[in-house]
Amino acid sequence: MLLAIPSGIYGPFANNFPRPSNIPGLSTNQFIYMLLNGGPEGPNTYPPIFVRHTVDVRDVAKVHILALSAEPLPNKQQKRFILSEGVHKWPEVADMVRERRPELAPRMPGKDAIPPTQTEAPLDTSLAQKLLGFEYRQWQEMFLTGIDECLKWEASRV
Repeated sequence: MLLAIPSGIYGPFANNFPRPSNIPGLSTNQFIYMLLNGGPEGPNTYPPIFVRHTVDVRDVAKVHILALSAEPLPNKQQKRFILSEGVHKWPEVADMVRERRPELAPRMPGKDAIPPTQTEAPLDTSLAQKLLGFEYRQWQEMFLTGIDECLKWEASRV
């Protein structure tokens, strides 16, 4: 049996996914929404998530599908695909948004905002690439599509 074990998942909702009625309904994208609007401590603060490992929801789905048709492993060994595109700190994400979406720059925490301490652990994420030939999307695409989802959600609430 092959299982996917993802890290922090961000990105777009499925096209037919019903839009959530509240911020927690955004799932982990609520942290992206907090990046746009300030964390629980108000404007100019970062989201209070401490995990730096991230993965695009589309990559998680793709690995699950690829694992269904993967060749059996020797000795009926159970394998887990640990999924993480990489590690990213909130200031890095905010800087990328300022650069790629300058119209959103005023919504990003200021350069003087102090991010939460974010943890990371050494993860061996190579199994999906070795057994399935899988390659991750770029992290910037993951966060930008997550931002797009949050903006769509925000616009639907007005």
